[in-house]
Amino acid sequence: MIGFVVVLMLFAVTLTFLATATFVGSRLPAAHRVSRTARYAEPVTRVWEAVSDPRIGFGAQRFEQATPVPGRVLIRRIAGEAALQGTWTYELEPDGSGTRLTITEDAEIRSALFRFVSRFALGRGRSLDTYLETLRRSL
Repeated sequence: MIGFVVVLMLFAVTLTFLATATFVGSRLPAAHRVSRTARYAEPVTRVWEAVSDPRIGFGAQRFEQATPVPGRVLIRRIAGEAALQGTWTYELEPDGSGTRLTITEDAEIRSALFRFVSRFALGRGRSLDTYLETLRRSL
């Protein structure tokens, strides 16, 4: 009997958390913009080669590539996701003998629960931070 009560309590706590997270997420704006900038010691041409390679740093996320301005600007649209829509814009600038790369994510998270998780559990810029570090290791 005690085991049943514990399972019932865990179910109630989980359900309450999910309901609360969904409610809070529904009050957050669906659209957001996040930017990160990093400096790399490599020249623009080398960094451009790396950011143009869709295999670097995306894991399971799929993107469609928009028309680039070679060596300067690249835009990728998030593809095949119902809960998440948006773009990543890569801007490269010479910085001394290296390169300054700014990535801006303009996205809309349609799922209220995912908005909550993105904002409070993952952090909105986490995927950008992870990408920039993966890029640094690949250069």
